[in-house]
Amino acid sequence: MKLSDSQIDKFDRNQQITALNIILDFLKKVDRSVAKYKEANQKIVDLTAETEKMKKGVSAAVIAICSITAFIFLLFFAGFNSAVTLVVICLATYFVVDITYLSKNRKARAAEFYNQSFPALTDEKAAAEAELIEIQNSDDTYNANLLLPDEYISIEKVQSLLDLLNQRRARTISEAIILYEQMVHQEKLENIELERLKAAQEAAEAQKKDSCYG
Repeated sequence: MKLSDSQIDKFDRNQQITALNIILDFLKKVDRSVAKYKEANQKIVDLTAETEKMKKGVSAAVIAICSITAFIFLLFFAGFNSAVTLVVICLATYFVVDITYLSKNRKARAAEFYNQSFPALTDEKAAAEAELIEIQNSDDTYNANLLLPDEYISIEKVQSLLDLLNQRRARTISEAIILYEQMVHQEKLENIELERLKAAQEAAEAQKKDSCYG
């Protein structure tokens, strides 16, 4: 059910806590839906990469290692010229067979693998996308935008506001937001002070070392 400004204005502390809990659960649902969409999309990316991998033959590094190994082996038994000739013949034969038969076979198997897997993955992605669109158009999204500023529509910040209300450090969501911003500001100042003290300490230690060696 969509809320209105007049309804929200009449909310007491407990009703505001309830509203924030609903928004928190809603945001967790959004996170799960986004994760499902990303996972489905990644599966399609992985499928495409795996298909391209299946199309490729033996890597150049493997061929080079096999060729060198065969050359060294033949060198002992057939001499340099014969070893070179046999290796060249073997490589030429492999590439001819690969172009005329093996490559086509790999591409056919890759296409079959892709065509078998792709429809199910696109359905999974479409379902996740439809779920996100439904969420975007839901009453929960409307209520969250009505109740909170855009920058506060996150799991972490809603949880922080709930904590402040539950701890009775704030009576309303507006008070909780003001207190939260004061806490964040104070934390930034403390971090700046810590960094300043750390830099001063490092400078003092460096000066002390210089004086010892000087």
